[in-house]
Formats: sequence, structure tokens, C-alpha cells
Amino acid sequence: PCAMSAHAAPSPTWGLNTSFVPPILPGGVRDSLQLNGQKGTPAPPDTGLRWFVNHILNGPHRRQLGKQNPGSFNEHRSRWPGKAALEPEIFDGFLFQLAKSTSENGQSVVHHVITMGSSQAPPNYQFSVDTNDGKVEVHGSMDSSYTLLGRARFALPFLSGAKLGFQGQVSPDRGDASYTLDFEHRGSDYVIDGNYTLGASAGQISYVQNVLSNLAVGAQITHKVNMFTGLQMMARCIVRDGMKVMQDPVSKKNKEVWEQGVLLASYANAPMNHTLSLGYAHKFFSERLGPTVATEFALDLNQWQSQISLGCAYNFLHGQVAASYLFPGVLMSTLAVEITPNLRLQFSANADYGKKDYKFGFGLLGGVYAQQTPSS
Repeated sequence: PCAMSAHAAPSPTWGLNTSFVPPILPGGVRDSLQLNGQKGTPAPPDTGLRWFVNHILNGPHRRQLGKQNPGSFNEHRSRWPGKAALEPEIFDGFLFQLAKSTSENGQSVVHHVITMGSSQAPPNYQFSVDTNDGKVEVHGSMDSSYTLLGRARFALPFLSGAKLGFQGQVSPDRGDASYTLDFEHRGSDYVIDGNYTLGASAGQISYVQNVLSNLAVGAQITHKVNMFTGLQMMARCIVRDGMKVMQDPVSKKNKEVWEQGVLLASYANAPMNHTLSLGYAHKFFSERLGPTVATEFALDLNQWQSQISLGCAYNFLHGQVAASYLFPGVLMSTLAVEITPNLRLQFSANADYGKKDYKFGFGLLGGVYAQQTPSS
């Protein structure tokens, strides 16, 4: 919510965009941001705090993120456009995936996933069923090692947007089992969720909130009895979001495309994971087609080692291509091509030049998998 004080002066002809001034600022600071000039006075240089407020807090052509749910903490990276460019879906060997809807409304789907294996992974088959009617979500699966997994989540009738879930997994080959309880509540501009694993006495709780119309922040705490407590934090900020006129390279005609730039910062503090990362993704798209470029810098605060990654993804009419490079020498790339509306081919390549390790994959995706829109 954004409101100016009742005694604020009429809007000047220049200066800060006063459509939003953070209400948490002291009154004097708010007034100085709102009353920033008189009519006919030349505009001051757009620098310092003025630049930050105009271009970050009140950037033009920005989608109103505050009106959207920010997603859970575990989803914050998948909602970042840079994930498709920096983390292509890499697999090794042959992969076959088939998903078929067993109901007219698509509430129930049967999945078959077959991997033929490679020198580093044995062959595997997994069968699973998913059903979701909006109030109850149920998932069940079994693979060739007879590992059973069952999960159920129920919408709470007395609290809108809240769900309570239970998951159980049994692995006869390893002779172990785990059971987890989880809770999630999605509000209009926030998500709070948590889970607790029985037996292991481990749990975590997280919270994500839209604090500005273009800024979401969140934190997650993980705890295991008598062992450790870990803290993770994230911030996702839209710094550019609007229409732009560009020339089509094929038709040479001008057309309007949507341009979006998103910053993602994260921090993790745990015994084996003490890292700080900062990434930026910029994408142009028209009807979900177009390129995405991204870069990310990560710093390991335990060993003071850093790594930089660059990536690019392009969604075209019948597929997607993506490639990323992780310094000093890891190259990953994928190509997905639609053959028919119900069949897609997918190719994968991963080359680690430092370790001289090379992986190649070929996949067939059928049914619902083939109909899914490529990641954007």
C-alpha cells in the first residue's frame, strides 16, 4: 500500500516518481522525497539516492510484483529467469518419459520414466501417479529398486491458501524409511512453509514476502537436533520490466517485445555450505518466444573460492536451446525440438574439461511432457 501524507504539496513538474514512497521511512525523509522541487525549476542530476528511488523503487514499466504471490523459498530460484540459461536439464545416456492423463479434466496423470543407464548410472524404471482436484494432491511412485514414495497434501477448509501434507518413503534395498510432515500457507503477497522429518529429528521453516512492488525477500532456517542450525536468505528484484520496440531479424519489421531484468541474491550459512551469490538475468520475449541471457557470481566463504557462470537460452516456436559455461572449464548445453504435438526430442551434452569428463544424452518425451512449454 502506498499513500502520501495528507499535507503533501501538488505534484511538481519534475523529480521523483511519488507513486510509491516507502512508508517505513521517517516522516522527514518521506517529505523530502515527495516535495522535491518547484514548478519551472530545472531538474537536478539523476544520481545517488534520487537514481535509486526513481529507477529501483519506482522504476517505470515495472510489473506489479506486489500483487503476485512470490512463491515459496524453495521455488525462488525456479522463478528466476536465469535458471533456464544457467542450469540446462543435463542427463546422461538414454531417457524416455511418457505422461498420460487418465481423466478428461487432466486431474490424474500417469508417468513412466525409463533411463537406459550409462557408465556412471545403472538403468532404472520409475512409475508414478499424480492426482490433484484443487483440494487434495496425491502422489505415489515406485522404481526398479522397489523404493516406494507416497505423498498427500490437503487444503485446510478453515484457512484459505493453507495446506497440510504427509510424505513417506521406504527403501527395502537400503533397509530404511523416512516420514515427513509439512505445512504451507500462501497469502496474497507472502508464503510461509515448514516441514519436520520424523526419526531424523530434522526440520526447517521458511518465509518469503513481497516488501516492495518489485522486491521479494525470504529466509529459511534448517535445524537438526544435536547437530547444526543453518540459515539461508534470498532477495529477488525486478529492475526492468516493460515493452520495447525491436526489429525482427527475419522479417526486418519492428515489433513490440517484453523486456525484463531480474537480480537474484542469496546467502547460505551452514557447516558445509557458507556461500554468497549474486546473479542477473535479462530476457526479451514475445508470446513466450525469445532469448534469455544470464550471469552469476558465487563466493565460497569457507575456502574463499569463487566461480562465475554465463548462460543463454532461446525459446523458438517448436523448442528451446540453452547453453552455459562455468569457469574455469565446464560447458553444458541442451536442445529440445518438437516433432509432433505429443512427441519431443531432447539432446544433452556436458563437458568438464578440467576432469576430462564428458556426458551425452538423448531423450524422447511423450504425452504431457511433450506438450509442456519450454522453460522461460
